[in-house]
Order: sequence, then structure tokens, then C-alpha cells
Amino acid sequence: MKYLTANEVFLEVVNYEHNKELLKTIPHRRFLDLAVCYRILINANKKEMRSALITNEFRITEETLFQLAIHNMPKLLPLKVMNLCDCIPEILRPVLLNGENEMPETYMVSNVYQNKGAGWLLYKNVFSELAEKLDGDLHIYPSSIHELIVKKAEDNDHMLTLTPEVNETHVAEKERLSNQVYYYSRELGNFFIVSHNKETII
Repeated sequence: MKYLTANEVFLEVVNYEHNKELLKTIPHRRFLDLAVCYRILINANKKEMRSALITNEFRITEETLFQLAIHNMPKLLPLKVMNLCDCIPEILRPVLLNGENEMPETYMVSNVYQNKGAGWLLYKNVFSELAEKLDGDLHIYPSSIHELIVKKAEDNDHMLTLTPEVNETHVAEKERLSNQVYYYSRELGNFFIVSHNKETII
């Protein structure tokens, strides 16, 4: 039996369908079209972040790991929310602008290391605050396992169909999270899958 230090446990999200074999060997739970799994933080700084995946060999319940990870994340991997205009690569600007002169107010959600930061999707308060700031419901684009792109939901949002294209051309295969887009309802305080893109990331 292996042992772990409780205050070093954090969570990450991965695509469920494309990690089914791995998921047989690790504690996890479903969330949308993703799986929440758990890691032990070994080291984190501005240059690198090292961690180890928690497997079934640890013989600790998934619920216990979830509660530990939810508690530890704000301290181990603090939230970082940035205006996308300040961090988007130039190569992606034409894709997101779609012929418009200005990009709507859009944010990137990650952690301070921008490594496995998509796990912040599990914290509804983050998206509740963004919904209040943007005065509306949200579209959440799972940019990669490292970050999420968030903007106010619009009826004619061209980005709903862009996620597979961006995944294919700009995201390394092992870092792709999902081809879907999520919707956060400010009224209901919950997430939904709103796009129906074919899962072609592998």
C-alpha cells in the first residue's frame, strides 16, 4: 500500500472517452464529458511543475481525494484569471476575431503556473463571479488541460464550432481536453454541454 501527503493532493481534468484505459487504474469521477483525476504535487515554480498521478494502489477513496483536492487547489495552484487580449498568441487572433475589429471581453482561466489549470472548472464560484462581471451566462471553451477560455454567451457565437479546429491546429494532442463547449447558467449556477462537435481529438 502506498501513502501520500494529504496537503499535496490536487485535481486535474482529462477527456473521459479518450482516457478510458487509464481511468481503469486510477480513482476518478465523471464531470460533463471529462474525468476528474488526482495528482500529488512534487514541485512547482515559474519554470516547471512536477507531479505524480494517484493510482488505485494508494487505496484511498475517490471522495476523500476529491475533498482533499478541492481544499488544496487554491493554496497549491492558485487561480489566475487574465484578459485574453493580454495573453493570446498572435496566430490565434484572426480565428477569434472572425472578421471583427475588436474581440469581445474574453478571459483565460488557469492557475499561476498555467499548468493543468483547467481543473478550476470544478469551482463554480469562479464562473459565478465572471458571469456577474460580464452580466450574463457564459460560454466556456476547454482550450487545453492547462486553461479555459471564457466569454459571455451569445446566440450566434462562431466559436462554438471552432474548438475542434483550434485543437487540431494549435494544441498538442496530449494536451487536448475536449472538442465540446460548455455553458454556465448564471441563474441555475450550473454547467451544460452546448456544442455537439464530433470528438476527433485522437
